[in-house]
Amino acid sequence: PTITNFSVRRNTGHSDTGLALMGGSVVSHCVVTDNVASYEIGGIYLTGGRDLETRLTNCVVARNSDGWQRGAGVYIRSSGTVNIANCAIVDNVGIGLGSYLNSPESVHVLNTIVWGNAVETNDLSLTVAYSNVEGGWEGDGNINADPIFRSYHGFEYLLAPDSPALDAGDPSIEDGVSDWHPRWPAGYPNDARSDMGAYGGSGNIGWVH
Repeated sequence: PTITNFSVRRNTGHSDTGLALMGGSVVSHCVVTDNVASYEIGGIYLTGGRDLETRLTNCVVARNSDGWQRGAGVYIRSSGTVNIANCAIVDNVGIGLGSYLNSPESVHVLNTIVWGNAVETNDLSLTVAYSNVEGGWEGDGNINADPIFRSYHGFEYLLAPDSPALDAGDPSIEDGVSDWHPRWPAGYPNDARSDMGAYGGSGNIGWVH
């Protein structure tokens, strides 16, 4: 499936209380928050077979929790390719990227903020670039600094004007839309270079549609 502009909030249950997706799914501009699983996977579960690409872009995955501390934010169990770009995976209570990675063939994380989560992985092919990862992560352009979030006009985990994640994403990518748009939620100007987090990148205009 291709799923865009939706929210999954405040669900409770045994497992998979947020969102479970098969390989090949394309998900963008989603908000998955405050879901509680008594066993595992409170946030997003991504699974799929070889030769399938799953994409997660411009999404907020926050404050999800589980009782087994596995997959509170994003749980990836796939032998295919997973691309996560311009997401905020933050404040999840459990294993983190908010995620547990179970031998995926290839996982790429770009322009993403991973903060307030424990990180566990048994996969050496995970690549992270131009992302803000708490505790640090080897890779081009990565930083380890308080992202300084704020909420504004109903949007959570926006970057504050003094955030180190502003204009710190991949320099080859420009934000699709920013301060010039009358409905853009941030409410202050910044440069064209892509921001890290859910509201940056070339596809960020999806938040104001």
